[in-house]
Amino acid sequence: MTSFSLDLDLQKLEAMRVGSQRDSSLPADSSRGGRPGDGNRCASQPVERAGSPFLYAGLLGASWAALHPEVRQLHSTFAPQRMQGSFEVHHAPRTLARWVIRRLHLPGAGAAVPVLLEVVPAVESKGDAPGESWRRRLGDVALATCQWAGRDGLLCERFGLLEFQFQLEVREGALVYLQRRAALRFGPCVLPLPRICAPRILAREEGASLGAGVNVNVEVHVPWLGLLFGYRGSVSRAGGEQR
Repeated sequence: MTSFSLDLDLQKLEAMRVGSQRDSSLPADSSRGGRPGDGNRCASQPVERAGSPFLYAGLLGASWAALHPEVRQLHSTFAPQRMQGSFEVHHAPRTLARWVIRRLHLPGAGAAVPVLLEVVPAVESKGDAPGESWRRRLGDVALATCQWAGRDGLLCERFGLLEFQFQLEVREGALVYLQRRAALRFGPCVLPLPRICAPRILAREEGASLGAGVNVNVEVHVPWLGLLFGYRGSVSRAGGEQR
């Protein structure tokens, strides 16, 4: 029974690196990054409707104003934002966890791994609602995800075959992502994952204590192994970009 469960977890984790690339540029978006059944739901093109609310502002409502200005700026632009910095990437010390990390080609551990982040305003479906395309590069590993608002006020994020849903909360100016659901998507088919066998993500963004920028802290936990890997550090606008 334990072997079957572990195999199932590894299959789900293998899906997490769909969309990951090992080239020198940030990963390009594709229709697979959107929500299945809705066409190119998160197409990488500027949101041109001036009256459209920003994705995170719409989800947070009145709490939006309580966000640290740097975090708010990261999620409130009609033009792509490029950030750069460095993260400390840490892995679980267990032998089995290290084997899983190598098999999935996840970012290597390091005290100062260079990071490139591009947040691109995107459009849902036919452009009737805002979304965001996140393109990350940690060292030589590129990861791309697509985000949009769920019908129940949760933030949806698609990563390969995995779809996560988060409740957003503002705590002392920081943005906290509270995972509420996880599922596997195969085209229009959805397979909700019970908590006991679902990967779990803990994430937090807050304004940098010194100067401009955003501090990021992310951890990925998996059943049977606990903490798999995580990263934390700071990013700021690349090349002195203006707000």
